[in-house]
Amino acid sequence: MENLFIYLFYFLIFILGASLASFICASYFRKNNNESKKVKSKKSFCDSCEKTLSWYQLLPVFSFAAYLGKCKNCKIPIKKEYFICEILLGVFALSLFAFLQNNLIILINENLNLFINILITFTFSFLFGTLTYQDYKEKMVESVYLYLFILLTIIFNYFTNFSLYTLLFLVFSFVLAFIFAKKEIYFGFADLFSIISLFLFFGLSFGINIFLYSVWIGAIFSIIFMFIKYKKYVKKLEMPFLPFLFFGILTFLLLYNIFNFYIIDISYILELWQFIMI
Repeated sequence: MENLFIYLFYFLIFILGASLASFICASYFRKNNNESKKVKSKKSFCDSCEKTLSWYQLLPVFSFAAYLGKCKNCKIPIKKEYFICEILLGVFALSLFAFLQNNLIILINENLNLFINILITFTFSFLFGTLTYQDYKEKMVESVYLYLFILLTIIFNYFTNFSLYTLLFLVFSFVLAFIFAKKEIYFGFADLFSIISLFLFFGLSFGINIFLYSVWIGAIFSIIFMFIKYKKYVKKLEMPFLPFLFFGILTFLLLYNIFNFYIIDISYILELWQFIMI
């Protein structure tokens, strides 16, 4: 019975994560189609026939599968992009929550710690999911979401692993990011600050693993995309990096949660460095 409750709880985490993706996609679509007022003033509706959706039609992933990817009322196909985003962010939120549950203990009170992990999971998933989707669609992001994401990771780091070395790393990284962003070296402004924020959130060792996964996934995808579309090597191929960073995080979380596997572990080097400095 206890195991059943745990499975149901994790299923709920997945559904809520998928719901965030649904909201992100719908908000972006309506905002870019001059329908931002409808997001606030009207209940969820079909983008084609604009009929209000019932509660069971709002269930992410399952409603799409149940109606074969079509609106129940007008039978017009729903964008598969929404379905894919719901699955991805649902799995992302579930993986992140499992990671935090196994690796983060802030408070002695178990229930309060659970609540904090849930809050961190959905705040992180919503902010980074929004940044990723915006970068994917427009190759740019709204600064307010980026700044909130940076703030979240700084606060998280402060309460979990803050030290003088963290402060020095933070200052140095942000200065370096400003310099690179101004000169447009390799990464854009949002890419650099997102990478730094992930190092603050996951730590240096896990952050390096995530960055490597992201670069490898981005390189493989870019090569395949390049030769399918252009049939040749393109020297300056512009690709949004945050989606690759998203898949890098997801890859790391899945491999770490399921197999306890990661590529590089520099914790011993950091411990030796701290011992030398003391």
